[in-house]
Amino acid sequence: MTLTSTVPSELVHRAAVAEVLLTGWRRVDDSRFVMTAQWPRGHCFFTPVAGGYHDPLIGCETLRQIGLLLGHAEFGVPFGHQFLVRDIGLAVR
Repeated sequence: MTLTSTVPSELVHRAAVAEVLLTGWRRVDDSRFVMTAQWPRGHCFFTPVAGGYHDPLIGCETLRQIGLLLGHAEFGVPFGHQFLVRDIGLAVR
């Protein structure tokens, strides 16, 4: 897996490659995967908070992209289908 290029933007429902955070994935077993992502140093929406820390929402966006990518690439959800995320949680220490 690499951090130098992103996954195809259509797998995470993003029009601009600059908005794609994921850089790769690998299947571990039937229901587990290892994902890699790279967050931008600066972003117009996900701006630093509380002394320069990453905005926690970028973590949520990363999780959202993971769900879309795995749905299409690993579980066969056809393009054009809509996804509904009811809850998403993230804990930051």
